Amino acid sequence: SWAIAAVVYISELFFGSPIIWMLPIMLLVIMIGLGLDYDIFLVTRIREYFTEGSSDDAAIENAVEHTGPIITTSGLVTAGAFATMMLSRIPLLQQLGMGIFIVVMLDAGLVRIYLVPSIMRYMKRLNWWAPRIFRRVPAQNPLLTQPQATFDREAKED
Repeated sequence: SWAIAAVVYISELFFGSPIIWMLPIMLLVIMIGLGLDYDIFLVTRIREYFTEGSSDDAAIENAVEHTGPIITTSGLVTAGAFATMMLSRIPLLQQLGMGIFIVVMLDAGLVRIYLVPSIMRYMKRLNWWAPRIFRRVPAQNPLLTQPQATFDREAKED
């Protein structure tokens, strides 16, 4: 990935040391975890707007508008926290901090703002396609749609 390539280049250029053998593995796991975290947040919000009756395009626009500042701020805080690891004298911590900083900035700054909405606009209805095995799951949980008074009445009867 670009983040690992950037870490290799910056590490050799500024820190004067090659990357540690376990760094790409650690960065890959962290990249997947952080990327999915922001993606789940954005796509869940898009799905909420879509199920409320918005079109695909309107749902994507509203979700990006409302979650964009939150995702960007969260990304900046996370990147800043991990960037402090570069102040360490331990090469693994320096490289890991730099790698996570680059990954989070790319993910929160570019991928979630531009790439995910673009792909979802292009895919339209395929965004919500599910394999047959998952289509059996009800879209809404009937227990969550009942009014609270019904639950209270049933609890008193038991």
